[in-house]
Amino acid sequence: MYKREIVREIASHGINLDKSAEIYESIINLFKTALKENDSITLQGFGTLSVITLKPRNGVNPSSGAKMQIPESKKVKFQMSRKYKKELNNIS
Repeated sequence: MYKREIVREIASHGINLDKSAEIYESIINLFKTALKENDSITLQGFGTLSVITLKPRNGVNPSSGAKMQIPESKKVKFQMSRKYKKELNNIS
């Protein structure tokens, strides 16, 4: 699902398209800010987004075969809620 589809879906609930786009941008900015501050985001019944830090590790350049050090980095982790996992897999 793309941004425009999400905005149109929000608008289908009686909100004009410009206001829907504003709501979408506000939510995305809220998520980005929270994740930058290493806060987790819990969406009840759906899952949790959190930031994890990947340790530096050794790697190999696939083009040259040279060994290299891959620096520490952060990534966003999604943990699906048990309720949604059951719903997604049609488990009662």
